[in-house]
Amino acid sequence: MKMSISEFINLVDEGHEIEFVYEGKKYSVTYGVIDEKEVISFCEFYKDSVEVETVNELLEIIYNKKKVSDMIETLKEDDVWVF
Repeated sequence: MKMSISEFINLVDEGHEIEFVYEGKKYSVTYGVIDEKEVISFCEFYKDSVEVETVNELLEIIYNKKKVSDMIETLKEDDVWVF
């Protein structure tokens, strides 16, 4: 079964950290505070991260020439870890 965008949105809205494998590379969604604002951080493991404030902004990120929402829609459950 594949992950749906709505399931991903719910997980992010609930504050879950998420790791997944896409095309053989590991990615993560984590959270932090920058300039006193809560942010969502997205990155390939051990690479520069991109910070946004909302899950909708997260879904629109183009990272490694792929849109995050397109990545999410192709993920199999076995390739996703939720914490």
